[in-house]
Amino acid sequence: CMILTDPVVTVGIKVRQYLGFDDDTPEDELALQSDIANALIAGCKGAMKRGPMGSYELANVRCHVIDIDAEGGVAALKNLPGALRAASSTILTSTLNDHKTSCSVLEPTMSVE
Repeated sequence: CMILTDPVVTVGIKVRQYLGFDDDTPEDELALQSDIANALIAGCKGAMKRGPMGSYELANVRCHVIDIDAEGGVAALKNLPGALRAASSTILTSTLNDHKTSCSVLEPTMSVE
């Protein structure tokens, strides 16, 4: 039996370099130190918590953000971190919906004597 865990978001090297983050700082610390990192991570986690199948959230899943780009560069993201949160949530929700057939709902069962 596997214990269910909350979805995890990791930030790749290219994203860290683009946003000017230290390569070794854990994501939970990044979220506390930077509004941009918090927006990126929160957007992804929000999409995974909503899940592709109704109100069933994802569990035991890791989302690894490989690359990021913004038309106005990092300065635009710093001015509007909410836009990054919305964009990361939207793209992940779209991706999950496109691959909905790969997901399934696992429900607990029990034997009664």
